[in-house]
Amino acid sequence: MIGALLYYLHRHVRLVLIVAGLGLMFGVGVIGYEVVRGLAAASTHPAQTGRA
Repeated sequence: MIGALLYYLHRHVRLVLIVAGLGLMFGVGVIGYEVVRGLAAASTHPAQTGRA
């Protein structure tokens, strides 16, 4: 009985770890995309110096 319970929990822990890893990779990808997009937008529109 305890062995079956441990096996059941182990399967779900593994599933949770896989889902968490995929979510982390997706989040890093989105953040990286936003950083690259922000750098590209900043390079095409140089900051104004405030001089007229």
